[in-house]
Amino acid sequence: MKYRIAIFTSDWNYNLVTQFYDGLYRFLDEHQEVTVFVFDCFAGKAEEGDAGYSEFQIFSLPDLHDFDGAVIQGNQILSDKLRNQIIARAAEADIPIVSSNYPAAGCTYIGTENYEAMSEIVEHLISHHGVRKMAYVGGYIESREAKDRKRAFVDVCQKHGVTDYDTYDTYWLQKNGNEVTERILKGTLPEAIVCANDDMAFGVCETLHDHGLDVPGNVLVTGFDDVWTSECFQPRLTTVNRDYSDSAYRSMSVLYEQMITGDRSVRVEYSKHTPVFSESCGCHEHIPNDMISLKRTLYTRERMMREYHSIESRMIADMMDAVSFDDIFAVFEDNAIKLFNCKNVYLCINKTPDMAEGDDLSDYTDHMMLVSYSGEKSEEYKVQHVYHEFDKKEILPEDFRIPSQLFVLYPLHYQDACIGYIAMDGVSPAGDLNLLESTFSLMDMVVENMRKKYQLRRLNKRLDELYIRDNLTGLYNRFGYDKIGVVRFQRILEEGGEAEILFIDIDCMKAINDQHGHKAGDTALITVADAIRNAVGIERDNVFSMRYGGDEFLIIRHNDGRDVKHLIRAFLDKKNKTDEYSFELTVSIGRVITSYKQNHELGRLITEADQLMYEIKKKKKIK
Repeated sequence: MKYRIAIFTSDWNYNLVTQFYDGLYRFLDEHQEVTVFVFDCFAGKAEEGDAGYSEFQIFSLPDLHDFDGAVIQGNQILSDKLRNQIIARAAEADIPIVSSNYPAAGCTYIGTENYEAMSEIVEHLISHHGVRKMAYVGGYIESREAKDRKRAFVDVCQKHGVTDYDTYDTYWLQKNGNEVTERILKGTLPEAIVCANDDMAFGVCETLHDHGLDVPGNVLVTGFDDVWTSECFQPRLTTVNRDYSDSAYRSMSVLYEQMITGDRSVRVEYSKHTPVFSESCGCHEHIPNDMISLKRTLYTRERMMREYHSIESRMIADMMDAVSFDDIFAVFEDNAIKLFNCKNVYLCINKTPDMAEGDDLSDYTDHMMLVSYSGEKSEEYKVQHVYHEFDKKEILPEDFRIPSQLFVLYPLHYQDACIGYIAMDGVSPAGDLNLLESTFSLMDMVVENMRKKYQLRRLNKRLDELYIRDNLTGLYNRFGYDKIGVVRFQRILEEGGEAEILFIDIDCMKAINDQHGHKAGDTALITVADAIRNAVGIERDNVFSMRYGGDEFLIIRHNDGRDVKHLIRAFLDKKNKTDEYSFELTVSIGRVITSYKQNHELGRLITEADQLMYEIKKKKKIK
């Protein structure tokens, strides 16, 4: 039996997500019957109304009724609202859900015992190093993990009678560690600074160094998470290894068991964690001794980054030079495999009447369009740049989806506009280098830039139409005559046809205005314009009709043998027989014909048609 699992994460801390994927791959190797779809983004703590919040719309893409289970990498999604929405959708679909590394109501929890892990760090500082004065740099205060770690710090201090400490609530980033350290240094220097994660600890160490202070000589510093860079940092960071790989593997294993057994009971299981006492607290454990291996790793990563940025810069430059969405999609298709180093990469966008129009782009449309497809194409789809419409429920169209156990999807968006998503059959090595976010942001801007170009072209076209159209009748005006009418007349003759010029004047227009009012006069003008449109058909290259001025109209058309004069009069006669008008509406029409063999100066022909019309009008007055 085949199983499908949805995973929700936010890649704001790429080190932790990369470790998570390691455990995920281990699970998939043991369970070939499982396919996983990862819905990933980079918004981190963005709240509703923030510019980055639309990234989270990727979480709304899957219909969980089509899945057998779900996992939330909860500590990567920092919005309780979003977590609760996903949990509620899983409950409504009646599928089991596991929260990895973040306790959440209604979910089985697999992850670190944060309170215990932080307690071990603080206990070590007090009992082993004799620290009595400390500062604590806490994470995002709304985070359950941040609360547990801060509580552990305070409890251990109180247990040992340590009262000389300060706590600072901030966010999880390195710059937050920098900022808090500047505040700490305005007072008395503590013996140790305990940080709720490694990134903040890096910021603390950097700022202390900038002020001429040594770690651990002047101040002991600790972190939490044991991200890859903590091993390379100087000094090697004292931290907590959470074994994200193990928690991912166990999360998937527990979920799989619940899927198989139908068990929906909520339970709590703690994954392994190990305190890493090293140089930043004055200890000498866990110091890398294989410098050759470390140098090779750093060199390889640096070379990969150079190659990646080289391909990325060329791709984005080509996209910026594109003149259409088709060009952008083709450029992406040409570069995606080289850039992301996956077997297959898919680009899907919302199916809207026109991406440049003001369509509702707040969510994904029911039908999506595959617009770029790079990778292992079957013989049937070897052609480049395939366009294919598919139901959103498929996530990726079955006809093009190459079998894989793992698909990772990232949103394509701009501010609050949800445009589409990029999917890969596996994890891109660029993710481990923290390169994907900038690439997708650049692509977001490229697509939005093209949307704005399209909107500007559309607006300019509409402005042109307003400029060359008569406001009342919708026919062309004198500007339209100069820009379009003359050109169409010349084209008719150049193609060897006869040009028919009709000059039309409304009879007794002054009487209509005087006796029935100017509103009736406007109605007469509009009705004659309708009669002209009815007679000549849809505007095309061999037809031009305009309001020549006042109550006069002009038609320039290819003479196809139809009696346009009769058609106009018949239309008006039909109107006159209704009770719609309080006046009788008739017209006088002068008509001339010319061909490329004759003297066909347009101005002279219009004058001739005008004179013929005038003679007809005089005869009507005599009668």
